[in-house]
Amino acid sequence: MSDPESRPVVVITGASSGVGLATAVAFAKSRARLVLAARDEGAGADVAARCRALRSEALFYPTDVSHQDAMESLRRYALDTFGRIDVWVNCAAVLSFGRLEDTPAEILRRVIEVNVLGYIYGSKSALSQFRTQGYGTLINVGSLLGMASEPFASAYVASKFAIRGLTSCLRQEVRDALPSTPERSLQGLVRRVV
Repeated sequence: MSDPESRPVVVITGASSGVGLATAVAFAKSRARLVLAARDEGAGADVAARCRALRSEALFYPTDVSHQDAMESLRRYALDTFGRIDVWVNCAAVLSFGRLEDTPAEILRRVIEVNVLGYIYGSKSALSQFRTQGYGTLINVGSLLGMASEPFASAYVASKFAIRGLTSCLRQEVRDALPSTPERSLQGLVRRVV
């Protein structure tokens, strides 16, 4: 794919570290055009530079996924920059350790806001764009903790179970959403990665 316009446009939330960073690097190696989102501007800018060093077009957009308007701004930024979105990867997550009864409510709330509402808001923005375009792929990055529990991480585990349920519902909702073509289809649009 030597023509830049033929390279996929990929939005990745939580791209500043962990699985999000690894996902960004993997897409960069295939020379995708990337819009990388995270709260940490320094780390996000570093990841974008690392992806550009792999000869990918990569831009960083500071985003707090727990705000729906921020996710819409991210979508608009990607469209204004590249004209479309081919793949949207929800990967942003926060984790807290401790006994449930010892963990302050504001920390539990933040885990749910980022890990659940962030995926809901990201999915809404992505699916709205995909319906307009007639194609696209949404990837919700899950965890083994979305299938099995672990002590001292109750809010995180609950959030990962929620992502699994959300993704299953979305897969059903888009099953017959748009007419399919062999090249571009919403059939199988929504994926969960464990």
